[in-house]
Amino acid sequence: MKDDPLFARYVNATAELQALDLAPLTTPELTALFINTYNALIVHALVVLGSPQGTLGRLEFFGAAKYIIGGQVYSADDMENGVLRGNAAPASSLWVLLGFPQLAKGQFSKRANDPRARKVVPKVDARIHFALVCGAKSCPPIKMYTPDNLDEGLQAAGEAFCASEVVVSRAINTVTLSKIFKWYAPDFGRTDTERLTWLAQFLQGQQRQDLDAMLASSNSSGSIKIKHKDYDWSLNGSE
Repeated sequence: MKDDPLFARYVNATAELQALDLAPLTTPELTALFINTYNALIVHALVVLGSPQGTLGRLEFFGAAKYIIGGQVYSADDMENGVLRGNAAPASSLWVLLGFPQLAKGQFSKRANDPRARKVVPKVDARIHFALVCGAKSCPPIKMYTPDNLDEGLQAAGEAFCASEVVVSRAINTVTLSKIFKWYAPDFGRTDTERLTWLAQFLQGQQRQDLDAMLASSNSSGSIKIKHKDYDWSLNGSE
């Protein structure tokens, strides 16, 4: 792909982002723009930089992959955590890893009056996690979003992702989830009960019936065991 003339045209086209004015964008416009731009940046970076290896390599990759948008530099981390998650702390933050996300600092520094913090999605729509593509096999597939199809598109993405990444086992009172639900747990709800209740809307058929029954039979999800699948970081060749 690196030597493909179409890829060269795409790289040249990304320069147009530098003159983009974010100020007048509505929340749906901002959300669709940064989902699409994030996904495009990841593919661009994978072609140029190659697939990152190991945890440290991945941390460096998402910070090193950058575009200039509206005169400001945005890394992949900035797009995800700063803009789309409402200036939240990254999942790799020490406080987040220790289970205290409320103590972690946001992606954009407010003390430094970071101008990027002025234009962010005010409240995270957790469905973005069904749309953001990291290039790994466990990530969702790439789709294009517009302000007009955003709500319907994210709902469909959620249903497709959960159909393959969520397993409800009523017999053993266990729900097995993608690790995305662990890494970004605060985005999906304050408690396991809230997260599972929110998640139910994306399930179909027996899976939905079983989860609804499990939640109804318990005042809290303390009796529902939550497990997380291993995340497959190997490169998705279809991207």
